[in-house]
Formats: sequence, C-alpha cells, structure tokens
Amino acid sequence: MNDNLSNIQEIKDFIDVLDMDLSVSRKKVETPCGEQKTSAGYRIKSINLFENGANIEVYLCDRALKEKDEVRGEDLVQFVVRYDKLNRRYIVQTQEEYQKECEEKEKTLDMIWINGMLAAKDNSGAHQDFYQVKGFDEETDMVTFDALRMVKAKTAHLHLFSADIKMLLGYFTDIARPMTKEEAVLIKQSKRLDVDRDI
Repeated sequence: MNDNLSNIQEIKDFIDVLDMDLSVSRKKVETPCGEQKTSAGYRIKSINLFENGANIEVYLCDRALKEKDEVRGEDLVQFVVRYDKLNRRYIVQTQEEYQKECEEKEKTLDMIWINGMLAAKDNSGAHQDFYQVKGFDEETDMVTFDALRMVKAKTAHLHLFSADIKMLLGYFTDIARPMTKEEAVLIKQSKRLDVDRDI
C-alpha cells in the first residue's frame, strides 16, 4: 500500500514538473506533423516510471484546435522527466533531446576510456599537465583521476601532484582533451615520479 502511495506521489510530482515546463519554460515542441505551441494545452497518454524518472507520452493540442480535429498520433511527443540527485533539480527533455545527450555522453566516455591519459587544454609555460582517468561513477557522473605534471627540461619527468580528484564529467571535458601524437610519445619517454614534493 505504501509503495502504491509513493508511486502516486512520484507520478504527481513528475506531471507537475512537466506541466511547469510546458506552461512556462517551453513555448514550442517539434512533433511528427511539425512545430506546435505548448500554450494550446496537452493530453497525457501514458506514464511509465523508472528509477528517479518517468517517460511521459503527451498529445499536444495546437494542431487539433487549429484544424478543429481530434488529437492524433502525429501530435504525440515523448518526454523524459528525471530527478538529478546531485544537483537536486528536475530535468525535462523530449525523447530526442534525451537521446542526443546520451549519445554525446557515450562519445565523451569513449574518448576518456580509449585514451586513458588526457592532456590539459590550457597547457603553457614551463610545464604541461596531464590527467590519468581512474574511474567513472554513472550514478553521479563523477570522473576520478590523477593530475600529473611534466616539467619541460632536458629529461622529461612526470610528477603526480594531485591524486584521486573527483569532478563532474561536464566540467572534466571542459579542462581535458585527447593527447597529440607528440604528447603521447613524450609521455612514453618520460620518467614517472609518484611524488614530487617541490610542486
């Protein structure tokens, strides 16, 4: 009984969030029959819960009102409403927006795991920084990595200057990039020191 009441409250919360998005935040939505205004209203077809979210199918009424018609399959839009635990906020996306985000995330993760070691985007001066990825938490989107610094001298030494840093995936991709071929060769030729007390 308690589980049913909990589900009912969850469904109500997700519908309220979607309603706010369609009433205030989102003015138009792309449907199979073209762009429709959200101000004309909507009808919910189905709701399917998943962990921390829901898939909600909605008929938009803009076309039907203009054409004095009933809502049809071409008016149907799928929304994904999720609760972001880390930032304590709800996220509303169309299925297409959600799919695109997932694909971009997969590309980013592929880039991270294929390369393993990445370079800092703002490398300059007498040193060069690199990031060794050690793990990724899918639930929180947190990347764990070591920060390494290479001092540009006659002999390249790779120094560990900060270990087990945790950073959101989006922020990590703002500061990191794949290494160039020259950097990869330099990394292979460098001597690694696990601790550098001078830094």
